[in-house]
Amino acid sequence: MERRTDATRAILRHDPLAEFDAFRAWPFKTRHRFAGNTNRAAAADLPWSPRVDVHESDETYSLVIEVPGIEPDDITVESHEFVLTVKGEKKEEVANKDDRHHKLERRFGAFSRSFKLPKDADEDSIRATHKNGVLTIEVAKAPAAQPKVVAIDS
Repeated sequence: MERRTDATRAILRHDPLAEFDAFRAWPFKTRHRFAGNTNRAAAADLPWSPRVDVHESDETYSLVIEVPGIEPDDITVESHEFVLTVKGEKKEEVANKDDRHHKLERRFGAFSRSFKLPKDADEDSIRATHKNGVLTIEVAKAPAAQPKVVAIDS
């Protein structure tokens, strides 16, 4: 392995998932990239994005999405050609004009997350539920193709 100087390390961007090729091969490929800039002025220009957990069982795929403060009517879940898209908007709370803000960390605005579904997902069976600020989307797996026995006429 090549040895790098401190100056070289400062130039290179750290990719914490670089050594985990298993994550890159996961069937749910996200189409959203979040640049983790923590500067408030620069962060205001970045898209707001809810956190997502993806689970798989023998029968289903599940996406658990944190959407605190967002009503179910403000969220849209769509599926088209094995791409599942979740869109919504978190509305900014109007504060009293006399209040002084010391720190603002909560994000507001529209978001959109898209996930490429695996080929064994059944797009017709997608169900979404919203409870306590958590959106859960379940996608059933299509039944495995079974060999069909064909009768032979004589």
